[in-house]
Amino acid sequence: RANGDLFRPLVDQMTDSLIIIDRDGAIRFANTAALLLVEVASDTEAVGRSIIEFIAPESLPAVMEGLRQVMSGRKRIKVECGILTAKGCNRWVEAIGTKVRYEGADCDMVNIRDITGRRQTEEALKASEKRYYQLFENMLDGMAHCRMVFDEEGRPVDFVYNLVNSAFERLTGLKDVEGRRVTEVIPLIREQSPEVLEIYGRVARTGRPEQFELLFNPLNIWLCISVYSPEEGSFVAVFENVTERRQVDVEREKLIGELQQALAEVKTLSGLLPICSSCKKIRNDEGYWERIEKYISDRSGALFSHGLCPECVRKLYPDLREKK
Repeated sequence: RANGDLFRPLVDQMTDSLIIIDRDGAIRFANTAALLLVEVASDTEAVGRSIIEFIAPESLPAVMEGLRQVMSGRKRIKVECGILTAKGCNRWVEAIGTKVRYEGADCDMVNIRDITGRRQTEEALKASEKRYYQLFENMLDGMAHCRMVFDEEGRPVDFVYNLVNSAFERLTGLKDVEGRRVTEVIPLIREQSPEVLEIYGRVARTGRPEQFELLFNPLNIWLCISVYSPEEGSFVAVFENVTERRQVDVEREKLIGELQQALAEVKTLSGLLPICSSCKKIRNDEGYWERIEKYISDRSGALFSHGLCPECVRKLYPDLREKK
């Protein structure tokens, strides 16, 4: 009795909950923190009730297995489980069970800590990670999170792919790169695109983001790349394959050049042209005389077909009569 008189005040001062249950799961003892946890007014409302009444259905198998192991001699069993309070609230707890002798019987003494806040934070984090991962996987742009590798002199010489999204594989054609070095995936990157390593290394070291566009020679594709550093020594590259756009730009520039040249040539025909009154040859810019057909064709792209107009036919061939 003296031990009991000492035991009760001590455990009631605990911030963690403490209960003692027998091998059948009946509650034999509960401290004040335990009563508050399950929203029970007094220990008389808790003692004698089955622990099953306070366990969430999805957690019941794990709890009963933990009780069985404690009763079979395991020293300490740790279980995380959901509980239901007397008022119907849901909480999460961490329970550590230890086999003890209580009032002449083998029992399980369970130290319980409320981890509802921690679980809610973890679940919110998981939900957030899931949303960001879905965004990551469904991006149209390729993305790669990488760890930069520097040599002994601090020069960027390689990097390791930590994580890439599906668009990365689709845009580059590179497969199964996670965990591998870029020099293994693209052996000629140092020789053919050294500027890529320089830029990535600079961003990973300084933390200052950069954006650039280049012809990535090892894969023969044009890339528009935005790169930033989430932590020192690593970088994230977000890129778009702009090869098709660059090809369109090249064709457009070529067409513009041709049009400008054509306009320039047309303009050369709009000035005063020296032409022979007799043979109709034209003097070019170099001082040579050219047939009018050649001069115009060279400068405008026009083609000539030769024939005789009716007036010249009558003049040159007076014996011929026009068909009626």
